[in-house]
Amino acid sequence: MQNHQLIPGGQFLVMLRSRPQAIAVVQGGEEFPEINGELRFYQTPLGVLVMSSLRGLPTAQPPCRKRFFGLHIHEGSGCGDAFAKAGGHYNPTAAAHPCHAGDLPSVVTATGFAWSVTLLGDLTAEEIVGRTVILHKGVDDFTSQPAGNSGDRIACGVIYAVQPYGDWVLLPLPQPAEIPPEEEMAAPEPTSAQGEATNTEKTENLFVKSSSQTAG
Repeated sequence: MQNHQLIPGGQFLVMLRSRPQAIAVVQGGEEFPEINGELRFYQTPLGVLVMSSLRGLPTAQPPCRKRFFGLHIHEGSGCGDAFAKAGGHYNPTAAAHPCHAGDLPSVVTATGFAWSVTLLGDLTAEEIVGRTVILHKGVDDFTSQPAGNSGDRIACGVIYAVQPYGDWVLLPLPQPAEIPPEEEMAAPEPTSAQGEATNTEKTENLFVKSSSQTAG
């Protein structure tokens, strides 16, 4: 029996049945709370394969029930303040729209459900973890600056990394490192005698704080 290699499209279909590297759970806002779904991100040698599955989308009136919605990866890390915290499009190269790294094809539906797959060759799954996905009320015209004139933000989801083994656990988002004050960084190392005295003072202070908290 001859052994045929899978074409790239076939490999992608196999990949869609496996564990993604990242995922965003999307939820509609006050105007369209019934919108929900997810975007899955699979890292490939050719870029990131993005699979979107969205439900509860509003449809148009007959005779044409089709409706289009702009969909983008945004640079912000949250969906608060009516999705304003999602910030603008993810655009690390300061390119013009629609050449932002976070620009995606628009979603289309005539039934309230939409499913699509696209390949993004100019980013990695790792770099978009902690960023957001935004669904817009209108279609992206892929011309208007700075963001395609796709209307209000009607749904949002934060992108989380997926644990690479075991159950599908979403990993905590990375926290920015705390930078100590300059004077603390510039402080000279104490001598051994000074170090012992300092450590004794710290221990006594901790003991005093602990005692006062217990008493309160």
